[in-house]
Amino acid sequence: MTGTTIPAAAFSHDGKPGLQRVSGTATSSVDDQLDFTSANGRALAPNGQSTWKGELTVPSTGDFWLYLQVLGARATISVDGKPLASTSATAGTVHSDVQHATQDNVLPTTGGLDNVRRAVYLTAGVHPISVELTGDSSNHPEQVRLNWYTPAQRESDHSAVLQAARSAKTAVVFTWTRGKPAFALPDDQDKLIDEIASLNPNTIVVLNTGQPIAMPWLNKVKAVVEMWWPGDEGGWATADILTGKANPAGRLPLPWARRLQDYAATAPAHPDRSAIGGDGKTTFSEGVDVGHRWFDAQHFEPLYSFGYGLSYTTFAYSGLDVTPTSDGGADVRFKVKNTDVSKGDDVPQIYLNAPQSQAMRSLPPARCPASIGLRLRPAKGQPFGSTCPGVRSSSGPLRRARGFVQQARLQLRLAPLQGISSCTPLYRDNLICRLPDSLT
Repeated sequence: MTGTTIPAAAFSHDGKPGLQRVSGTATSSVDDQLDFTSANGRALAPNGQSTWKGELTVPSTGDFWLYLQVLGARATISVDGKPLASTSATAGTVHSDVQHATQDNVLPTTGGLDNVRRAVYLTAGVHPISVELTGDSSNHPEQVRLNWYTPAQRESDHSAVLQAARSAKTAVVFTWTRGKPAFALPDDQDKLIDEIASLNPNTIVVLNTGQPIAMPWLNKVKAVVEMWWPGDEGGWATADILTGKANPAGRLPLPWARRLQDYAATAPAHPDRSAIGGDGKTTFSEGVDVGHRWFDAQHFEPLYSFGYGLSYTTFAYSGLDVTPTSDGGADVRFKVKNTDVSKGDDVPQIYLNAPQSQAMRSLPPARCPASIGLRLRPAKGQPFGSTCPGVRSSSGPLRRARGFVQQARLQLRLAPLQGISSCTPLYRDNLICRLPDSLT
């Protein structure tokens, strides 16, 4: 993520070693490397301005990563006469003039510098390069370093990773995405996971993503832990899950599709629903079929359903009782028991489906009027109760539509490992109950 400092042998100017630096006072000097940090005692004075120019000699043709690492200043880098990257602090603004260590990347460098990284294809040989540095308003020493990650180093690291995976008892692969590309991991992460899983059958993948992704390697790995973007305490939380110190209890807040085109916003049959839309206007044409209800309406079977989530323990449901209420709803009671040796959390979910009749089409299917998180110790049970209010359609309260209510179903998700989906049999028969006639 941070590369290594570009060696002095790679820099030159006018046929001489090093980069030529011109300060704000037009004073010229030569630096063998671009490496001025507080850690090495070479940080520059605050509120200055410097420009380095010269040539970068590239040892081989390939994809390089260049890292512009800065603090206390703003900086830009150009290669072959073209701008490549810059820090995002803006001069003259009230709140964003100061360059922060996490402003341009998820993590700063180990030395606490902002880390702007860019991939660039370079041919073997000499490339003009320039770096401009201007102090921000923090009045802190200016720090700047130029690192790279070469194709040769990448190949060496790749071989080391595969060797480590081959000899390890368990391989844990951490992956990430910042939203692009859609429904995929960037770069060669899928390839790396596939290679590691081929060498080690006990491979675990930790996802730090903001949305579902395709997982072409899923059948080859032992487990997948979706940590989303967990924030500053994410490392500790992930370690607790992986080591068993904490029992995972999260449930998916959306369906995890098998294909990107299964979502309403990317469905080929509904271009009006896309970000581009029709005539520049996005139309939410799915109506009430939002989220998991879209999958039900389109008869798409997701890879993982809304509400899905695994646990290190198991749960059993029993004693289901449904009692009608005066408003046309129902009181639902049942017991949840932890049947394993580890304490864990379960999230019982109650779903109400309306019949697909003409008068009831305006009601959303698979409505979830009740869910709650329960923490249970081993072999302990807990009663659970919830009131499902009467459901209204455009033609009035459900209880007034005699003949419809008799066909409505309350669906109680029994297995804590499953979510809601009408495309797959996720419910046991004794937990699919028709509402009593008296509700009408």
